[in-house]
Amino acid sequence: MVTGFHEVAFPLQLALGTSGGPVRRTDIVSLSNGRENRNSRWRDARRHYDAGSGVKSVADLYRVLEFFEARAGQLNGFRFRDPVDFQSCGPIATVSAADQAIGTGNG
Repeated sequence: MVTGFHEVAFPLQLALGTSGGPVRRTDIVSLSNGRENRNSRWRDARRHYDAGSGVKSVADLYRVLEFFEARAGQLNGFRFRDPVDFQSCGPIATVSAADQAIGTGNG
């Protein structure tokens, strides 16, 4: 089986009812002198969502099960529309080509 990424989106009607958001992985070690050492395992936050709250009927449940079976569980990634993080600009701004710098040159 080929693994990787499937170019398919999680059903939007179910995605709008999910809960979750950014998660960071930080290890905190308490030292004998009372201080702490902190280490961030990930450079950037990762997103974690619970689709269970978006399931409102048995039909919805079967749609989720069918979707994940087609992805072989967690084996393959897929598109998920985060209702608060889905555009390249701020939440009230209009998307434009100048939202983010892709690269800079020296002429």
